[in-house]
Amino acid sequence: MIQNGLFTQTQLQALGGVLPALAAPPSGQVGLGWLRTFDFKLSYPRKIGENFTIEPGISVFNAFNNANFDLPGNTLTGVLQPASAPCNPNDPNLIFNCVGSVNSTTAATRTTRVTPGSGVFDLGAPRVFEFGLKLSF
Repeated sequence: MIQNGLFTQTQLQALGGVLPALAAPPSGQVGLGWLRTFDFKLSYPRKIGENFTIEPGISVFNAFNNANFDLPGNTLTGVLQPASAPCNPNDPNLIFNCVGSVNSTTAATRTTRVTPGSGVFDLGAPRVFEFGLKLSF
């Protein structure tokens, strides 16, 4: 429109016809995390008599103790930070808080790490051992 002489840049800005600039992504920006876990179980079933089985066992969940982030309930917002927006990850009162936005989350400001008790069955939580004894009759 400016090149064809229909509007000047000042007129377009007054009408709101100019897109705002977006903040550049920080170095080390991260996206949504993926679940990394390695679980295994060892058991030793022993048959006693004709109808009775005893099975001691041990299970290890997240055996390599991988750090996991962003369970299904914890997602990044779809808000892109404008270049003119104040950005202070430590100030929760700001409308444009950097943490959790799609172009402002770094590994240092990530707050969605999975911890023990942060969900049903502790999916993705730190390493857990489980000892069991199964009786079948």
